[in-house]
Amino acid sequence: MSILTCYRFLLGFYPNDFRRQFSDEMLDVFERRVHDRLAPGKTASIAFVSREFFSLLRGAPTMWMEKILVMKQKQPINVPVAESALSVVEIKKLREKAISRMVQAIATHDFPGARRYSEEEIRLTAILGDRTEPPSSQCAGAA
Repeated sequence: MSILTCYRFLLGFYPNDFRRQFSDEMLDVFERRVHDRLAPGKTASIAFVSREFFSLLRGAPTMWMEKILVMKQKQPINVPVAESALSVVEIKKLREKAISRMVQAIATHDFPGARRYSEEEIRLTAILGDRTEPPSSQCAGAA
């Protein structure tokens, strides 16, 4: 059984919604870390693999508890002023920062943080969608 197959198996201990949202990114980060740690023809060190697998096993109960207890919604990150005062460019920058932080949180196995940044990214994307939709009151054929 390969290391990636074992990692995928351990991801099965997480709630379905969590896996749908984060498993691809988690697998990608893990695969890159394995590739970085492997020299041609050698296997990953036992310490590295053990640490990664135990992190998964430690994180799964946390995600289930969060799902069961429905943790208090966290406040949005990095939005110092009302969204109406921000330009589309500023909102896009905040969205990219949220995505970057989400990826970093996944890489460090901070899954509650990753979920928070993901929610912030979704919220900012919705704001962008509202800002970039063409006004419905304009007629296409008006002169």
